[in-house]
Amino acid sequence: MFDCKSAVWQLSSEPCGHKRSSSWGRTYSFTSAVSRGCVLEDEDRDVKAGAQAALQVFLTNSANVFLLEPCTEVPLLLKEQVDACKAVLSIFRRMIMELSMNRKTWEQMLQILLRITEAVMQKPKENQTKDTFAQSMAGLLFRTLIVAWIRANLSVYISRELWDELLSVLSTLTDWEELINEWANIMDSLTAVLARTVYGVEMTNLPLDKLSEQKEKKQRGKGSSFCFSESVSSDTSLGCGADVDIALVAWQAAEDDPEAGSAVGTGEDPAAPRWLQLSPSQEPTNLTESSEFLADDCSVIAGGSLIGWRPDSAAVLWRRILGILGDVNNIQSPKIHAKVFGYLYELWYKLAKIRDNLAISVDSQSTPSPPVLIPPLRIFASWLFKAVMLPSEYKEGKLQAFRLLCAMMSRRQDLQPNSDFL
Repeated sequence: MFDCKSAVWQLSSEPCGHKRSSSWGRTYSFTSAVSRGCVLEDEDRDVKAGAQAALQVFLTNSANVFLLEPCTEVPLLLKEQVDACKAVLSIFRRMIMELSMNRKTWEQMLQILLRITEAVMQKPKENQTKDTFAQSMAGLLFRTLIVAWIRANLSVYISRELWDELLSVLSTLTDWEELINEWANIMDSLTAVLARTVYGVEMTNLPLDKLSEQKEKKQRGKGSSFCFSESVSSDTSLGCGADVDIALVAWQAAEDDPEAGSAVGTGEDPAAPRWLQLSPSQEPTNLTESSEFLADDCSVIAGGSLIGWRPDSAAVLWRRILGILGDVNNIQSPKIHAKVFGYLYELWYKLAKIRDNLAISVDSQSTPSPPVLIPPLRIFASWLFKAVMLPSEYKEGKLQAFRLLCAMMSRRQDLQPNSDFL
């Protein structure tokens, strides 16, 4: 039977130079962070048993699997380390999704995930290729970190200082395309939640789509020349039919999560990511119908006591996750910069679609009141104006910025732009 420990020991005495090291480019902040929890000196004198203490000890010790220097010279060892690290993240994922954790445990999980991300996904030095181990972990690690951050903020109050740490780390890792992909997918999911909880619009069941379907059915009934086929919405014809698929991006691939379909028959959307699903006691209310709720209490993210998806938590999380990359015009790679601005156009289109579906009468018998709240369709303006002033090597990103500016200004304005904007 292959003994991984003995293999690592043997390799340490061989010329390849691979050795077990607690440094591996890891900073003191990482090693100190993973040693927190129930092992601080002052707490060592007052050890307490219980579920939360056990979880904190597990978080501390399991993080050490990421401290072994990857041995790229021995593919088998590298694969085994990647598998071990993915197994640890899988356990973290179970904790995030299924366990009740207090504020201290959540904070420790976020700190450890942050330090792991900071250490493993170090920005490669100039003319240096990205680490094979880091590339293997990138997508899963970024996804776990961001989703953990969202779930934590739905359960306990997370300090602004921790949010600043997240921004500080991720804004230095924007050369990783995997980070951009995970951020975009999660923003799509958050936009669907924002539409439902704040604006009362279901992205999968839009009023204008219903009207289009009704019109098509009437046209079908008027003549015999229409063939029987699936109706195609106007969004599909514009190439936006994949919005639903993007917004319902899974927490992980189906083959990695056999329980992904367990929501069938429970009244929840089986296609929705599990981290977005709510228990009946956490059903969201529309902001326009929740004046009593706002007067009495607010979500934990605003310092209140209400947990789960609420109008205020959905709005705050959407805005904060949007900004976790920092100033996107500081992205060094022109290719990734263009990718981000291409995505911002897609995100803006979703916001515009939410706006277009507010105060729509589906039965044509009533006249809805004008919407009290409208989506922030000019929220990207400062990024766009800065982007168009970038050097010529950012040509693709600049074109995407001009494209979005034109779309933004050519549609009907709910509020007239001020003179500075114009």
